[in-house]
Amino acid sequence: MDDIPAEIFSRIFEIGVHQWGIGFLPPLCLTCRQWYSVIETTPRLWGILVLRKKMNFETFHAQMRKAKASPLSVTVMPNATRCYPHSALSNLATSWVYANIPLSVLKQTNWNDLSALETLVLRGDGELVPDPEIVDSFFQNDTSRPKSALRSLSVKDVPFPWIRGMLSSYISHFQMTGRTQGIHPYWMVVRERPCNRISETFGCLSLIPNVAILSLANLNHCRCHPYSGSLVHLDQLTVLELNKVSNFSAILSKIRAPALQSLSITSSPSDELRTSYYYSYYNTYTSDNDTSDNDSAIKIPFSTVFAEWSHSGSLPSQLTDLELNHCLTRAELPYLIRWLRRLPRLSRFTIGLDSTVLDGGLTEDCDIFRALSVPYRLNNDTEGQGSEAWLCPALVQLCVEAQEVRVADLLAIAQARNVPSTTRDLQQTPGKLRCIYAAICYNGSEKEVEELRNLVEEMACRCFGCQLTMA
Repeated sequence: MDDIPAEIFSRIFEIGVHQWGIGFLPPLCLTCRQWYSVIETTPRLWGILVLRKKMNFETFHAQMRKAKASPLSVTVMPNATRCYPHSALSNLATSWVYANIPLSVLKQTNWNDLSALETLVLRGDGELVPDPEIVDSFFQNDTSRPKSALRSLSVKDVPFPWIRGMLSSYISHFQMTGRTQGIHPYWMVVRERPCNRISETFGCLSLIPNVAILSLANLNHCRCHPYSGSLVHLDQLTVLELNKVSNFSAILSKIRAPALQSLSITSSPSDELRTSYYYSYYNTYTSDNDTSDNDSAIKIPFSTVFAEWSHSGSLPSQLTDLELNHCLTRAELPYLIRWLRRLPRLSRFTIGLDSTVLDGGLTEDCDIFRALSVPYRLNNDTEGQGSEAWLCPALVQLCVEAQEVRVADLLAIAQARNVPSTTRDLQQTPGKLRCIYAAICYNGSEKEVEELRNLVEEMACRCFGCQLTMA
């Protein structure tokens, strides 16, 4: 153990304090002299301040004195927001480098004092429309404001004026989450989960041109079609996640992210139903005359995104991970297939299809499974030699979230992509498909399942019964 560097121990102890609090350290001090020395000479361990519902405040104050001027990582648990006067924390705001706090705690500081803050996880306090004077007082809009060190910002149910003031071109990781409640009675809709204007969402994106990781979740864009704003260029964006973002196509159609490597979109029919409730309520019972968002009920189809993202300068040609969960209609599948032809580096593909898409079977032009199992004819074949190419030739992992998928279709894909690497021509045939995840138990014989198992290195059933067994 003497050969392990002190930096390794300090990092392990840091993780322990984050998980179990400062009480994790005293027993370690009694274990051996080396650990005692590491703890005594690492002030940042004492700078990990976690406020919980039940805690010893004398110990907490002693910890703050021990931390002195070391960088502080501050976490206020949701159940601790009303059990402690936070003024002691706000007085140390100049030393914060990490903060996971509610908006009510942030309001006790000011933006100038947070110039050392690198990571902020901010939770809303139920405020829907903030007081402009309070917001302006916090940010103190003046030219002498120091440069922000903030690189990672995660907000949940926080009003747009608060978010806007924290964003800058230095942000590399941004996560914005709305309220997570499900469908509510008609009269509770606006109170429980208000609509989000798409102009505000684009306003946030336009302020973070160098963001690398972007995640949007539980956003209700009720009044947004068509959006006539300018394009948002995110040239550094590599990871994009959209989870239950209504009218997500309107967002994607205005984003340009040519360096994108991972794209994940998750939706469901219930999201569209919920959005229709909000939309109807908003237009019937509100008197908002703001015309920044158009009230048209026309929904931008996903096919528009595929078309926009196919042009030079817009195509994410480096895309390796694609997840499309229950966000496609049958009419959009042909556009998806043609778009996938432009993504030769795609190696992991997850697709979730609703029963309404698969009912009655898929025609040839929208059969995504057939498209992955047979080559297609190249359009630029001028010599008439019948040149062909494969869809997603680098694909190694396929996940299908659909109870109606046939094992025969998956078997055809695996057979076509089972050419040994020693004999295949990289220009003409695809690589080996190594992993398949799908509802295999439902629509296939034992022989088909066994043959499929022998063709891939890893296979798992995603049907409901098997998932319960695994859990």
